[in-house]
Amino acid sequence: MPTLMNQPTSKFAYALLFSMTFFSMGGPFLIGHVLKGGEHAGWPPDRPVEWVTFVAVTGIVIGLLMTILIYGLTFKRKLNRLMAERRDSTGQGEPL
Repeated sequence: MPTLMNQPTSKFAYALLFSMTFFSMGGPFLIGHVLKGGEHAGWPPDRPVEWVTFVAVTGIVIGLLMTILIYGLTFKRKLNRLMAERRDSTGQGEPL
């Protein structure tokens, strides 16, 4: 009987983890670097490129967060389904 626990972690999950780490750690540095330009450094941004950078980095992080949450919920549902199949066929196992 196939189980999700015996399968190796997908490359997609590792790519999500790397991307989320990169943008959540490096994003603020990128925003800070871009904000230093212009007529005055700091908040609020006075150039369109500063606003675009801020919105883009924030949007990417939110998008990655939503993707990770959806991926995790999907994995949990698959795991619960397999556990239910195992319980039905062998009388063992409990849902998570």
